[in-house]
Amino acid sequence: MLETALLFREAFNRFRKIEPDFFNVAPTSEDWKNASSLSICLNFFYEVTILFSGTSYVTVNRYFGTACSLYLELREWCDSDDALISKMAVNMMKKFERYWKLTSKTFAIASILDPRFKMKLLDYYFPLIYPGNSEEKKLEIMEVLKRLYNEYATHYASSSHVYSANISKNQVNMEDSVGSSDSTSSSQSSFTSRRKGLTAFLEESSQHDVVRTDLEQYLSADVHPIRKGSGIDQNDSSFDVFGWWKFYGPMYPIVAVIARDILAILASSVASESVFSTSGRVVDKFRSSMLPETIEALICTQDWIRSALKSSTSLQTLLEAMEELESDDDDATSHIV
Repeated sequence: MLETALLFREAFNRFRKIEPDFFNVAPTSEDWKNASSLSICLNFFYEVTILFSGTSYVTVNRYFGTACSLYLELREWCDSDDALISKMAVNMMKKFERYWKLTSKTFAIASILDPRFKMKLLDYYFPLIYPGNSEEKKLEIMEVLKRLYNEYATHYASSSHVYSANISKNQVNMEDSVGSSDSTSSSQSSFTSRRKGLTAFLEESSQHDVVRTDLEQYLSADVHPIRKGSGIDQNDSSFDVFGWWKFYGPMYPIVAVIARDILAILASSVASESVFSTSGRVVDKFRSSMLPETIEALICTQDWIRSALKSSTSLQTLLEAMEELESDDDDATSHIV
């Protein structure tokens, strides 16, 4: 609205000269100056709000770069020569810092688990946000990630230990049954001893090898190449981070489990509140006796129709598919009867 009003600034000034009654209510030059400054700030907040309130993407790795940019913008506005902008930014900065303390580490870890960036976003933004102690802040994030990895590795090792213990038990039973067989020969015994000797040799020689965790392997590997022409865009909808982890998960099994849990964290409650708002419009006082299945069908159908309108699939095609399903249900019912 402010951007539209600024386009007609000269028209307002001319009308002020022509119409005397408009003189007392017309915007002054100071008002126009404030409107121009606020429009720039509000335009940035509009883009941030659109990102955080989106419901078609839910992975938290999308928000770290935007949150860092917002932090830096607020800091610049606090030092602005414009008293209105400075006062507004100081009050907003107090609230944002509380939010930043609660979410910055989660956002940072999520960006590390994005194979397109890994540590690159931290390397770029942290020197700007924390000049002088950016390395300490990055070490704090890595310590949190390592503690998280160790906790997941403990559970992963315990589940693997149960599996390996069952295998070992079966192997022992097989060896006992083989040993008790009358057909056991001295050649088999020598083969078993050589195999045990090889195992002992491999264990002794591997003690000097440096074993890297899959977290270290993931961080040292090259980043996933960014799609040509898309630029450095965290909100590139063509990249499916869960699909990437599903494909490369066997290479980094523990990190893949962490990514599955961390990336699914909601950055805001907009998506959840949107679902409840939709259900409130569906289940009103006139339709409060519907079955849960009917309510689910109505909400899902509404979501599918809206998705079809936004995508290349036409609404007519979707309606034809629904009519086809209904006819199939009628045919099935008639056969049963």
